[in-house]
Amino acid sequence: MKVVTIGKYLLDRLSEVGIKDIFGVPGDYNLEFLDGIIDHQELNWIGCTNELNAAYSADGYARINGIGAILTTYGVGELSAVNGIAGSYSEDVPVIHIVGTPKREYFKRHMILHHSLGTDDTFGSFKKIYENISSYTVWLDAKNAINQIDSAIKAAVFYKKPVYIMLPVDVASFEILCDIKPLSFASGFDVKEHAEILEDIEKKLKKSNQAVIISGHKIVRYGLSKDLEQFATNTNINVVTTAYGKGSFNEENELYLGIYNGEKSLDQSIVKFVDTADLILIIGNKFTDITSSNFKLNFDKNCVVEISDTHVKYDTKLFTNHSFGFLIKKLASKKLIYDGLSIVGKKDKKEFEPSEAPIKYNALTNALNEFIKPSDILVSDIGTCMYMTQYLKLKKGMKFILQPLWASIGFSFPASFGAKIATGYNRVINVIGDGAFNMTFNEIGSVISKKVNMITILINNKGYTIEKYIHGPKQSYNNIPSVNYTDLVKAFDPNGLNSLTFKVNSELELSEALKACKENNDKFIFIEVMIPEFDIHEYGKKIFNLE
Repeated sequence: MKVVTIGKYLLDRLSEVGIKDIFGVPGDYNLEFLDGIIDHQELNWIGCTNELNAAYSADGYARINGIGAILTTYGVGELSAVNGIAGSYSEDVPVIHIVGTPKREYFKRHMILHHSLGTDDTFGSFKKIYENISSYTVWLDAKNAINQIDSAIKAAVFYKKPVYIMLPVDVASFEILCDIKPLSFASGFDVKEHAEILEDIEKKLKKSNQAVIISGHKIVRYGLSKDLEQFATNTNINVVTTAYGKGSFNEENELYLGIYNGEKSLDQSIVKFVDTADLILIIGNKFTDITSSNFKLNFDKNCVVEISDTHVKYDTKLFTNHSFGFLIKKLASKKLIYDGLSIVGKKDKKEFEPSEAPIKYNALTNALNEFIKPSDILVSDIGTCMYMTQYLKLKKGMKFILQPLWASIGFSFPASFGAKIATGYNRVINVIGDGAFNMTFNEIGSVISKKVNMITILINNKGYTIEKYIHGPKQSYNNIPSVNYTDLVKAFDPNGLNSLTFKVNSELELSEALKACKENNDKFIFIEVMIPEFDIHEYGKKIFNLE
């Protein structure tokens, strides 16, 4: 038994689940707790320019580290983070959001405080908002804080969703006597359900003449990529991913066919293979409008076995008392027989042969395919750049971050910052459009000041090009102010000690800039790539019927 403050107990639990860095913005209701972070030997404080960027950064961190954390202040701070946390909820990313709040007595006395809505019933209003985008919400109480904290952290780990912890100033400093034991993450499941599912899948595989696996993002969230690859390799079943699930399967494995996004997928041979399969194992995937050609999926739904963390569904059966991770590991270790068709995935790659020609998406695609290397982390924004990045050929060990469901533009730059903080040594490459960059570029200050050596490739095509294709190509609302982006970076690093910038117009200039990345891996490298306004990757042309 030992005496600790509730704030210290919370920080120790964060450290226990693998969090080493906490993102956020200081505010008067979290400053004393923030002192505890600074003093904690296992934790680092990563201050951000605003709470939205902090939430994006914590999300990127969690996608690499497995879990992340953000600290904001009551009212103005937590509401600024709502969009970022909602994206984490939408895309199954466990982020622990700690909100420093006024003392309990102020709420009990219904005092009208700054950062409030100015009414005597303000307390609870913001918590109600977060109840819609969190798997667990709690206002810490001194008497029950241990159970509340443990429950919150377990919920984040179990459900792969954000949790919301309100930490009053006086509760954070309240001392408690406790016997701290390691958190238990044991989970129960129905053994008979597992046995039935495995038996049915075994029978289906034996009967199948053409099976395929559609791998999704939850394989990544639960750390099951190696297990899935073992299952596919043992059975010799081909694998595709959607853009949402890209990076969940080793793309250098011969069984990997490529991206399947429904009817308008770029490679129609993949569409044909999936649509004619007599057994489709959809594992950890969630089809969205963006990753399904607006729900134009033409495979036989009667041939589907859907395996997710919330359910397993096939034929007329529905199971909900299983363990997703345990089930995938069982499939990986079990000797299953499949004698149906499997084909070798295409490994064709176009060489990048730079010339004085202006840069277009096709040339940029070839250049990046040569530039990326094993163990890189590729972080793409939404917009025209996503049509390219999802078709880059990932090397073994690479990770891919895209936000195709929540689809909040500007997410990728702070998320790259968070991902780099999480990994330390892996190279992080961020691809982002100019419209998106305008949303969050103020985090350049954090990147420079903390000497974060990531790479940002800015696609400058003069505005919201993807919106121009959707509607209003000549409308002024799809334009953005003209910015000298390379000078913008220099404003944050006037002596050029921690950054290197390039503005490239030709393929040769792009080639030189990418070479410089290899020679200067200790700096933030910013490459502004000038792309014609209405140029778009060939997959984008297919989506917008421009072929």
